[in-house]
Amino acid sequence: EKPLEAICLKALARKSKDRYQSALELAADVEAFLASEPVSCFEDPPIVKAKRWARKNPKTVSGSLATMAAVVAIAVGSSVVHASALAEIRSFAATQVTKAESAAADSKFEEANTALTEAIGRAGSEPDLVELKQSLENRQALIEQERIQQLKSDSKRRLLLARDDFRAGRSGLARTSLAETLV
Repeated sequence: EKPLEAICLKALARKSKDRYQSALELAADVEAFLASEPVSCFEDPPIVKAKRWARKNPKTVSGSLATMAAVVAIAVGSSVVHASALAEIRSFAATQVTKAESAAADSKFEEANTALTEAIGRAGSEPDLVELKQSLENRQALIEQERIQQLKSDSKRRLLLARDDFRAGRSGLARTSLAETLV
């Protein structure tokens, strides 16, 4: 081992100033080596120092390891709970999109808007759901465009009916059609 080699090299050094100055110094290093303690003529690497410290402080080491294990367990548990919450929000959003599309297909635009607004609210400002929220908002905008297009189409149809009623001399029906167009 390196510490023992260093002790021997120091004891056998050619120059007296490089050797142990007394037998007691040599004996102290040999005893330190045998007790797995640091010796005066060799600097242990950090890993050896850490192992020595851990052997001398087992309670501190076990307490630290237990604390680290608890922190890791909490982090993993928190991550699992967060992932589960995100999955639930995504599932809810998918259900709401289905409801909204069905309602829009039946011209129930207010119901469609409500379903999407609820899904957007659930997504909130969660950073992991930014894309989902953007997708929901885009779908909501498309449904609003469909609603406006249908209103335009209905208004045009009623105006044409009113015109035809007026030309046919049914001015009462023409006024009713015009009134419905304005509502």
